[in-house]
Amino acid sequence: MSLMNFGQAISELKQGKQVARKDWNGKGIFIELQVPDANSKMTHPYIFIDTTGLQTNNPDAPKDRIPWLASQTDMLSEDWIIREIPCCPSPMTAPVQPCSMGATEECAPDIKPSCSTNTCSL
Repeated sequence: MSLMNFGQAISELKQGKQVARKDWNGKGIFIELQVPDANSKMTHPYIFIDTTGLQTNNPDAPKDRIPWLASQTDMLSEDWIIREIPCCPSPMTAPVQPCSMGATEECAPDIKPSCSTNTCSL
């Protein structure tokens, strides 16, 4: 796992990757860049945070996708990582596309499997 600064994390977002802080409280949280398409209400790209995969024992913890603004701590941190997506998606995402090369894990339809690393990429 290679650590990045905020500028490098932004560059990865622009390439379609999902990124997270290694030291964020709670596993399963990441940010992503949303680029509007013809059906979007938004007219400019924006960053959102996804907490739908948050792993917590708190039943009241928010599990949402909402627009995100970086704090100064986030911007000055050098613990940014590219989010690796497991071939076996979270229960919220139905596994429908089998991995190639004889693996038993499955990926969501918008994710391409890399069974050698047991991760998927967008």
